[in-house]
This record gives sequence, structure tokens and C-alpha cells, in this order.
Amino acid sequence: MTRILVVEDDRVHRKIIREILAPHGYDVMEAADGIEAIHMQRDHGFDLILTDVVMPGVSGGDLAKQL
Repeated sequence: MTRILVVEDDRVHRKIIREILAPHGYDVMEAADGIEAIHMQRDHGFDLILTDVVMPGVSGGDLAKQL
């Protein structure tokens, strides 16, 4: 099963993305910011990361470079 991490600071957007992906068999996890995403990547590992570009703290672009 493909594991996807959705990184989005807006809770409603994270929920919508999960509701779209999960019924198609994806294992979807959520992070509210880049720092949380980095910790989750270390703990779980993901096949794909979908991230917002503009977030407080670590931007989506910086997050992609770090991961």
C-alpha cells in the first residue's frame, strides 16, 4: 500500500485531501506543519509527500529539500 503524507497547515484542506485519497487505497497520514512532517518521516517513512508551499516555520520547498 502506498503511504502518503499530506502536509498542510489548514485542517479542512488536510481532511478533504484525505477523503479524496483514502478511498482509493492510499494510506494517508497528516502533518500540520513542516516540523511535524520531518518527525513523521523519520518515524514512519512515506512513498509520497504532498505539501502546501506557504506554511509557518518550514516552507513546502524547504521541507522537500530536507526530506
